[in-house]
Amino acid sequence: MYHSKQSETITSAVIEAGSAPQYINKGEIEYQGIEVEGKISISETLLFTFNGSYQTSKADTGIKDDSFAPNEMVKAGFVYSYNNSLSVSAFNRYVGKSTDLNKTRGIPLNNQIPESYNLLTANFI
Repeated sequence: MYHSKQSETITSAVIEAGSAPQYINKGEIEYQGIEVEGKISISETLLFTFNGSYQTSKADTGIKDDSFAPNEMVKAGFVYSYNNSLSVSAFNRYVGKSTDLNKTRGIPLNNQIPESYNLLTANFI
């Protein structure tokens, strides 16, 4: 479990009405969450590994989850080793949906809002 507080974060703000947003150091944000990690040896050659995290945040403005960071992320997979000369692994990573900063900050952003996604990877070494 963790709790951290960050101040003077880099953020975008409109300094003068009608002008383009500028990046400035301003405000505070508090994060709290939990991270879990585990490994299980299924056999001498097969390993299952897992890690997951969940976090929330609150800015000094009172806005919750005012960040591009998603609330939840999970990664799990298997590693198969053969004769210390071959390793094959497959992992799936889930990344949760990010907050729509267009709504929380009140200024238009150029990037699309990331949706949640799964990413399946495989490695052969």
